[in-house]
Amino acid sequence: VGANVIGKVGDNWFDAIIIDIGEDDGVKKGQYVISGNGLVGQVIETAKTTSKVMTILDDKINIPAKVSSTGEDGIVNGAGEGMDKKCKINYLANDTKTKPGDAVVTSNIISDDNIIIPSNILIGFVEKVEDDKPNLVKTAYVKPVVDFSTLEKVMLIIR
Repeated sequence: VGANVIGKVGDNWFDAIIIDIGEDDGVKKGQYVISGNGLVGQVIETAKTTSKVMTILDDKINIPAKVSSTGEDGIVNGAGEGMDKKCKINYLANDTKTKPGDAVVTSNIISDDNIIIPSNILIGFVEKVEDDKPNLVKTAYVKPVVDFSTLEKVMLIIR
């Protein structure tokens, strides 16, 4: 189902967007949203004719993901303030083979509400890998393939 982006919400303009379809169109909280390039985010609120989508740039989102080249699983969320439209994949093994340029894609997960995120939807490409010393894991910073500053049209994944 296609939709238009009709607004941006929040302190960081790219953490959430408003789209022009809602409950009347069958939109449900938890559904995933994509653009022609890759993953945009997840529906977090619905009204009759609009919906609010938390983007992958929000540090509160948790998207199951993997690094294509290594198959390593992790969780993608926004990189936080000052990271200029980046996200990160967390909980990579300390001996990860992940490197800059590697593609990060969605991992096929079914939620409690039977909302599915299909695997291999492109999220972005690794820019750098850093130690997360307190947790003895590594974090990779990812540049999303979606340009949120020019995003106008999206699609909802309906299953």
